[in-house]
Amino acid sequence: MEEEPSSMPAVPAALPFLSLLATQNNQLRECSRLCHVIVNNCSSQVGSRRAGAQPATQGTRPRGEGTHAGRDASPPLSRPRRQAEQQHLWLIDEPRDKRSSVTAQRTPIRTMKLACLLLLLTTACWALPFRQSGFLDFMMDEDEGSGVKPVDKDIPIPGIPDGPFCPFRCQCHLRVVQCSDLGLKKVPEKIPSDTTLLDLQNNKITEIRESDFKNLKGLHALILVNNLITMIHPKAFMPLGKLQRLYLSKNLLKEMPSNMPKSLQELRIHENQIAKIKKASFQGMGQVIVMELGSNPLKSSGIESGVFADLKRVSYIRIADTNVTEIPKGLPNSLSELHLDGNKITKVQADRLKGLKNLAKLGLSHNEISVVENGSLAMVSHLRELHLDHNSLTSVPPGLPDHKYIQVIYLHSNKIAAVGTEDFCPPSYNTKKAIFDPVTGRMGALRLCLLAALMGGALCQYYDYDAYYQPSSFMGPSGPNCAQECECPILFPSAMYCDGRKLKFIPIVPSGIKYLYLQNNMIEEIKAGVFDNATDLRWLVLDHNQITSSKVAKGTIDKLVHLEKLLFSYNNLTEPMGPLSKSLNEFKMIGNKLNKFPPTTLSGMENLTTVHLEGNELTTEAITGAFKGLKSLIFLDVSNNKLKKLPAGVPNSLEMLYADHNDIDSIPGAYLQKLPALQYLRVSHNKLADSGVPAGVFNSSSLIELDLSFNKLQSIPEVNENLEHLYLQGNSINKFDLTSFCKFTGPLNYSRLRHLRLDGNNVTRENMPFDTSNCLRQATDIVFE
Repeated sequence: MEEEPSSMPAVPAALPFLSLLATQNNQLRECSRLCHVIVNNCSSQVGSRRAGAQPATQGTRPRGEGTHAGRDASPPLSRPRRQAEQQHLWLIDEPRDKRSSVTAQRTPIRTMKLACLLLLLTTACWALPFRQSGFLDFMMDEDEGSGVKPVDKDIPIPGIPDGPFCPFRCQCHLRVVQCSDLGLKKVPEKIPSDTTLLDLQNNKITEIRESDFKNLKGLHALILVNNLITMIHPKAFMPLGKLQRLYLSKNLLKEMPSNMPKSLQELRIHENQIAKIKKASFQGMGQVIVMELGSNPLKSSGIESGVFADLKRVSYIRIADTNVTEIPKGLPNSLSELHLDGNKITKVQADRLKGLKNLAKLGLSHNEISVVENGSLAMVSHLRELHLDHNSLTSVPPGLPDHKYIQVIYLHSNKIAAVGTEDFCPPSYNTKKAIFDPVTGRMGALRLCLLAALMGGALCQYYDYDAYYQPSSFMGPSGPNCAQECECPILFPSAMYCDGRKLKFIPIVPSGIKYLYLQNNMIEEIKAGVFDNATDLRWLVLDHNQITSSKVAKGTIDKLVHLEKLLFSYNNLTEPMGPLSKSLNEFKMIGNKLNKFPPTTLSGMENLTTVHLEGNELTTEAITGAFKGLKSLIFLDVSNNKLKKLPAGVPNSLEMLYADHNDIDSIPGAYLQKLPALQYLRVSHNKLADSGVPAGVFNSSSLIELDLSFNKLQSIPEVNENLEHLYLQGNSINKFDLTSFCKFTGPLNYSRLRHLRLDGNNVTRENMPFDTSNCLRQATDIVFE
């Protein structure tokens, strides 16, 4: 008697499916081996049950060898009955009764085979999904319900619900589709329509077709770096109405893509074969902020006039390592960084920099520049960093002394044979020694006096009164009108050096003297009329003496109508002498005993840029209103005083505020909102606690460095994404909260933070969240101990 065919497939039919999956994962291969053992055991048990229930007759054939459904067959099991038997599948030893009917004998056989099949499929589903390390591998652990690597759509997989399709071999998570490093030759199909980031870098894609992104209307970032793309269909990017970042670097493109989305904020297309940029390439792209066009065979003639006309918000353009021979025309006024290094530029033309008032960094190194036209640098009045190294200059470019904000200049590897002091800081201009900041490793000064790089090397010299002026053996003989106690070198006839001579009084100052150095003496008073002849005096240096406030004759200083620098540090002053000259642009009273500072002391000083009051006994009340109206003030240091609050009423021009070593316990919530230019804020060694730091108080886009070390903070305050240096050592922080740096953690939201110090707190590297590398992707130094 032949057995009826089952409505379920035979067990061996599932083995090819299992083998297909097993080839994709080592763990699954092991599962496959174990399941084969289970199948053999199941078959043995089924065979033994057949032998015990009913011996096979000679006319009976094994199942699967030509059995037909309609021949001596009982009706297939009904659904309720089949479910009931599946529930009791492991409790069946014998048929429920001793009836000899065929149905009763075959029910356990069918049930055992079904059980083996389900076990095989369950084991296959337990295999871990394919995981790939690449550009945006965010260190995410596998969650319950995470996407499993898809298989051939023709093979049904029971028990897996319908959901978003993840392209074969790709990794999908939280609207991020990562298909990098897979050797793909084309953009995969059926990418989930809700994808916001698509990573296709490091593949072998040669062409972008019209339909490749047709359903990705919510895409924010598209990464196609390092492929073999030679052609992009003109309509390929048209569906991407929300695209913000497009990375096409390291491909084989010969022209700019057409119809790029107007929502684009960042375009990187360097290292291609683009030789021409048409005027229409960036038409309507008014949201672009960053544009990287370097390492292409571009020529100046290949950049059409007006190509940048629509880029109203762009702040960063890089056209480095090309064949450009001149600075492009019509650069946007919004630019803050322009990098043209590694080209063939021979001349800096003034009209090419016209209108770039926001430009802070200009890179022109590794060119062939021999001429910088007069007035060129005057066009970029807010320039802070200038790279002109590795060129053919024979002299220092003109116009540098007129720059108010410049901090760093690179001139090494040129043909400059001589440098004059007035090339950088003429006597009539306020200068200040460039101080190297050991904390940030950057030039932190307001004024660059001299950074000269000659003879093929970075030979940097910083001159100021305490280093530049040496004994007469260096300076030469004194002039005839010099005071007997001092020196007036012929090489510097407008300077008189009286420093370090144990003087107890100020000698007679002859007319014509502009720079008077009286530091490191024993002077106790300033008598009336002592400067009557010195009407041209520009610098007055009286540091490290014994002058008291009561012995400074009134009206002595304010008569010096041309005075620019007044240095009165390390004396015995309890209040500033006054009135002062309105022409001052640098004022120092460090290390005195100041406990009073009348609001009228600095009033009307519209040229004042630098104020040093650190190391005194000033209170918050003592300096109330002291800085009001100083519209040119850039630098203010009130460290090492007795302040309980940050100084109020400081002008919105301020860029650096130092208030370390005080008793400050709180910061007003809107304090930084009133200082839109502030870049450096130091409030270390104070009494700041979490209760004194309102949420978002440091969320200032201009802030570069924030020092809150050695306070009483228990949590990391929220900072702006543009912050580069954050110092929090010596607090009581017990949690590493990533939202302090990134409100929304994801591929499109990250911090520019480079240096973070957390040593001396209650957090360790193990406390860092798993997706820290996504948020702090630019961090090079995070210190925990």
